[in-house]
Amino acid sequence: MADNNEFSRIFCMKINEIRVLKGLTIEQLAELASVHRTTIGLIIRYERFPSLSMAKKIADALDVKLSLIIESVEFEISKGDAE
Repeated sequence: MADNNEFSRIFCMKINEIRVLKGLTIEQLAELASVHRTTIGLIIRYERFPSLSMAKKIADALDVKLSLIIESVEFEISKGDAE
């Protein structure tokens, strides 16, 4: 089972993957989420992990349900546990 840091790291990785798939720059995502671009940059580089309310704002900005991102993270973690 993964620890909280691993969950947070994978969560941040998923946010970045979705951002790239949607063709958004860090600045564009920050503007859509109403947060500073530095904050998004720190999250994407795993230097800061978002609070639940921040994660919700980012998910909304990406037009993705937060629950789907969390499920995706849990799936990644379960794949690692199975290996």
